[in-house]
Amino acid sequence: MLQVGLLAAALAADAAAVTAGLAAAHRSVPALVRASVVFGVFQAVMAGLGAAGGVWLGAWLGTGLPWFAFVVLGALGVRMIVAVDEDTPMEPGWASLLSLGLATSVDALAAGVTLPAFPVPVVLSVGTVGLVTGLLCGAAGAVGWRAGARYGGAAQRLGGAVLIAVGVLAVWPD
Repeated sequence: MLQVGLLAAALAADAAAVTAGLAAAHRSVPALVRASVVFGVFQAVMAGLGAAGGVWLGAWLGTGLPWFAFVVLGALGVRMIVAVDEDTPMEPGWASLLSLGLATSVDALAAGVTLPAFPVPVVLSVGTVGLVTGLLCGAAGAVGWRAGARYGGAAQRLGGAVLIAVGVLAVWPD
């Protein structure tokens, strides 16, 4: 179970970074809860798909998914940086959250292929991935929220830069 927990924490890192970035722009508590739940569900579903047949699904989706992540995260990051000077903070809608959920869970699809190799039932592993992601996103959101409240626009700009960096890392050659 330790291996699954460590894998879940590693997979949650990018989603947690995105949540912290969103929170830096003073998101509402319901929006942060939605983001944490969406990211946790996407991580769990993608890990489950990976465990069920990630090899063929990954081949079908191809190399386009990292570029999708790059575009979505980059666009949101730029928007966050630009929105600093606006009177009201940018609040992502469901379409944005779902796109971000997909963009941050691509790695869970590939890693899900390994879940049957662990001495833990796959269903429990998938649930652990989703739960750990949701909890870490909630914690990262709280940190981002406080940074946004304390440092204002600078924290939002940093959050936007983090989103752009996560997007760049998605397409950076290994």
